[in-house]
Amino acid sequence: RSSDNGVSWIPANTGLANFYICALAVLPRSDGTDSTDLFAGTVNGIYHSSDNGSRWTAVSTGLPVWADVRALAFQGTDLFAGIYGTGVWRRPLSEMIKSIEGGGSEVPREFALFQNYPNPFNPSTTIRYGLPERSHVNLAIFTTLGQIVCELVQGEQDAGYHEVKFDAQDLSSGVYFYRIQAGSYSETKKLFLLRRSGLVAV
Repeated sequence: RSSDNGVSWIPANTGLANFYICALAVLPRSDGTDSTDLFAGTVNGIYHSSDNGSRWTAVSTGLPVWADVRALAFQGTDLFAGIYGTGVWRRPLSEMIKSIEGGGSEVPREFALFQNYPNPFNPSTTIRYGLPERSHVNLAIFTTLGQIVCELVQGEQDAGYHEVKFDAQDLSSGVYFYRIQAGSYSETKKLFLLRRSGLVAV
C-alpha cells in the first residue's frame, strides 16, 4: 500500500493466507467515491478488507476448493469472480459486508434472485431474493426433468430482501433447479446437492 502516489510502499498482508494475488477491487460508494472496502482475488480464494487493507478476512465460502480467482467485478449489490477453470461465480455483497447499500431492510431497485448459499450444499442451503414492490411470490425447487420437488414460498410478500432455507435431507445427490415467479418476473438458477465427499460441481 502507498499513501504518497507510489513514492514509498508498505506491506498490507495481515490476514492473508496466500500472497499470490491475481485481482484487486475497491468497492465504489453510491456517490461515485471509493470506500475502504477492498477485495483481493488469490489463487486460493477471495479476501475482504474493511479498513483499507490493514486486515484481511477470507470470504470464499461457497466457492470451489482451491478457487484460482483471476478477476473481480461489482454489479449492483453483487460481487462477481472469474475463476480459472470453473467460470464466473456471484455472491451478494450483503453476505460479506453488513452495511452494504441495498442490504438489510433496504428495498431493492429491481427484482433479483441470488445464487443459493452454500453451493454445493449438504443437506441444507439458503436462497435469497429481492422484491422492489409487494408481489405474489412463488419459489419452487425442480428436478432436471421439470418435476416439482417442493414449493418454498407461495403467497404475497412485502418489498425488500427475503431468504428461505431449503432442506434436502430426503433427496439424493444431484443437480436441481430453483425458480422464482413474482409478478411478471421469473428467473431460474441451478443448485447442487452433494452427499458424498470428493464430488465437484461442474
